[in-house]
Amino acid sequence: WGLRRLTAKLLTGHKARRASRGLDALLVELRRQGLTGVSDGAVFLDLMVLRRAYIEVAGRRSEQAGWWPGTGERPTGGELKELAHYARFATAAYGAVFLAAFTPRGSGSLRGLFQHIGKPRNADLHAIRRHCGLSEGDLEHFEEGGGGTFQPSWFLARDPSRESCVVLAVRGTANMDEALADCVCEAAAFEEGIAHRGFLECVEVLQRQAEGPLRRLFEAEGSSRPRRLIICGHSLGAACAVLLSIALGREARSGKAPYLEGVEIKCFTYGCPPTAAIRPDKVDGLPEVLNAAFRFDWVPRAQLGNVLRLIEAIGKVEALGLPVRTKLAFAAGSSANSDADAAAIAAAPPLLRFEDVYTAPASVASAPADAAASNGGGLAAAAVGTGRRSVAPLRPVGRCIFLYDTCAGQHVGAEVANPCVLSDGPPLLEDALRSVFDHLPSQYEDVLKRAAQAQ
Repeated sequence: WGLRRLTAKLLTGHKARRASRGLDALLVELRRQGLTGVSDGAVFLDLMVLRRAYIEVAGRRSEQAGWWPGTGERPTGGELKELAHYARFATAAYGAVFLAAFTPRGSGSLRGLFQHIGKPRNADLHAIRRHCGLSEGDLEHFEEGGGGTFQPSWFLARDPSRESCVVLAVRGTANMDEALADCVCEAAAFEEGIAHRGFLECVEVLQRQAEGPLRRLFEAEGSSRPRRLIICGHSLGAACAVLLSIALGREARSGKAPYLEGVEIKCFTYGCPPTAAIRPDKVDGLPEVLNAAFRFDWVPRAQLGNVLRLIEAIGKVEALGLPVRTKLAFAAGSSANSDADAAAIAAAPPLLRFEDVYTAPASVASAPADAAASNGGGLAAAAVGTGRRSVAPLRPVGRCIFLYDTCAGQHVGAEVANPCVLSDGPPLLEDALRSVFDHLPSQYEDVLKRAAQAQ
């Protein structure tokens, strides 16, 4: 109810209605599971029980583990180097304050920040150029954003280390307006399938803003005309980068953007949330997209369907009626303290097997396409739980690389990820604190650099 009051104050009209639909779904599920009268402490304890059950499954790297997103296939050294290179641009899009606080070069950014007190735009420009190694002439355009919901910040720059290459980097969530764009989680139809409506509306604004600067660059004649357009971003910026690359690729193919004719469009994302469900007949025409997801980062798993399934799982644990002592023993990972505890746990197998209480969508790969074909790409009724209508499962678009620690954190492992397993996993259950820190763009920049160097 607090979230509902907040969105009502900050959003108006159709934006408020769209954001409230996600909250309505959460409230309905809470009532359906009988959790509206359960204390916060009891719900927290149920979550700890689920966390222990999940760790017992996800912590084992085996085919039987179920929730390990890696497929065993190794990414190429070229993929890791490209991801590491463009991670700098995705991080730089956050501007001077973030770079001063969270990056290894923070001291230099901090000096630049103090040099431009009262001129945040100048501070951001200075920080972007410094972090990406750009000269003043390389930075072609900078859009501050922040003028309202669905208006993210972004910049356009020539890449001095890549021949004939231009980079468009979109900032991720950095203020309340952008957080509210994340919350507008209703699915919406677009030409290639269905997508997160909040991200689509951000991209509509971004595409209008970027058309002029892109046209100016790519209508140049001779050797000064770039031949590659790289679109990158982190978090919300990653989702926008994916949908923008799809939109620009579509316009280039159709002739609506003749200035992009012959231009190679590629997209690199970091901590990208589930963004879209692409129709199978549209996959071949998409630009190349490469996503990086690090360890416990919760954002690649952050979609409404996962939250609803998590609420359903809490309801199942609560319905068992186990004593608090039994729950505490199980959540702590200790053995039963008495015969009564052992009998209670033995009588409640869902506590021991996470897959019995958290149900992944069935046939998730085909559900979005069927929905798009049958109802014009509207909100799909893919099975997320039993006996209720739910939201379509969204996915990262393109190829996903899952990054994780090896050798007690001394090295970084990398595997090509199964996008369904990656995006359907329950967020924040493995390690809630590290789930937040693993999402930082500076973390991605660091681990990708290490992974690329190890190749």
